[in-house]
Amino acid sequence: PATQSHILIGQPGMTRNVKAYELYLEAFQETQYADRSHLQRAIELTEQAVKIDPQFGLAWGLLSYQYRMAARYFMSDQADLYLQRMETAHARTMELTPDSPGLLLVDAESLQSQGNWLQAEKLLEQLLDRIHNSFGANQSAGLFAAKVGRSRAALGYFEAAATAEPLNQIPVALMGAMQAGLGDVEGGENCL
Repeated sequence: PATQSHILIGQPGMTRNVKAYELYLEAFQETQYADRSHLQRAIELTEQAVKIDPQFGLAWGLLSYQYRMAARYFMSDQADLYLQRMETAHARTMELTPDSPGLLLVDAESLQSQGNWLQAEKLLEQLLDRIHNSFGANQSAGLFAAKVGRSRAALGYFEAAATAEPLNQIPVALMGAMQAGLGDVEGGENCL
């Protein structure tokens, strides 16, 4: 909607270039599929977006996240290359939008992978304070809570993520797993 676009234009790190924004949206969607071919396509689209508008901080943040996912899960055969690219994109994001939600999310996930759970939790709390109804923030907080054994909290975050993006089945499946883990097998099966 036009009103949503108008609101986004004022956001730190946003672009005024329509083509760059369209590429970013398509890349964001491709990233949600969580497989190698879609991630490769997402990276290509995001790289095009930042080439068109090098000041597009949100796209740099997405690119940092995509490179991290590539190195960690889908293209680990090229992990060193993607980790270098991730650091470059992360630095660019820091330069353009040091307080961006995307940056907080990437940093929180990075801290978790290093085992720095307390600092990761603080960043996730900051993120949720700023964008409490965000799919990404709630799903990440849910995954964090599940990792540290807070199943009930994780369930609440996954429910919020599912509400934010009702067509995305990932948080619904995670809700089912949490419910089953809490002893509600029937509720868990209903989610799946």
